[in-house]
Amino acid sequence: MLTRSTFQDYFQGRFGYQFADDVAHYGNMATGVYFSFSFCAPDPKSRSERPTVLFRLNAIRPHYFGSEADPEVGAFVRALGCTVHSDQSAFEAGKYDSETFLASWEHANGAGYAFIAEAPPDPSERHFFKPTNELESIWDWNRNSSLGLGSLSNGHFKPSLRFLERNGKAETCCVWQTDIPVVLPKCDHICLSRMRGAATFEMQLVPFSRACVVLKHFSEEERGLEVFRVPADSRPRKIESFVQRTFAAPPSSCPTKGINNGHVLNEELWNLVKENCQVRSY
Repeated sequence: MLTRSTFQDYFQGRFGYQFADDVAHYGNMATGVYFSFSFCAPDPKSRSERPTVLFRLNAIRPHYFGSEADPEVGAFVRALGCTVHSDQSAFEAGKYDSETFLASWEHANGAGYAFIAEAPPDPSERHFFKPTNELESIWDWNRNSSLGLGSLSNGHFKPSLRFLERNGKAETCCVWQTDIPVVLPKCDHICLSRMRGAATFEMQLVPFSRACVVLKHFSEEERGLEVFRVPADSRPRKIESFVQRTFAAPPSSCPTKGINNGHVLNEELWNLVKENCQVRSY
């Protein structure tokens, strides 16, 4: 039964949620996905005496935002015995089902893509585009990294994949913390990191193609990606030499800044929208 108390109890201690002012905010640091559930007390002017919950999921996002939200919405509806109502789709007899939810999300998301295609470019909200299969692989990898920092795989640290803007393009990057065992997913760039003193990190960005020369003997496959399982102790002299040379070299002069994963959108949907819209320079 849905009450303010059961609403609060449901989200208490649930992974990814923070609760404030009757709103449960979900945010996954690893994937970049976020959405919210808002508890709404009965309106005295309404005939209904039952509370409601408003679910919010922004459009103009990668497809996987809906994929990550779907099981969370379904679990909430089932746990509190809610019926579902939407202005964008018809849930049969108020029952939640994933197919209807995702179809509704795709429709709203497509409308959002159309909006940015037709609107004047906004420099503060720049978006980038990647093939869907690449975005889904990155999301799947990151979803298995906890707290946005990484997780352990047989004693090896698994860093999450992030995006960087370099030369006007979105390129992938992960952190190689060189003093611990690590599983590195293949990407465009590696950010080597090591401790310098008690509380200082030293970092250096290099193209993955350079690192691959010394990592190729550690190649294997995990979750559909080529990965490199690198030990920290007793690692080959070639790797140790590469790490030392990298930190001794001057930093890259190419301007680089991070991109929110949620601003790298599905290329196929963008191309489909462009066929039906008057697209401005983006």
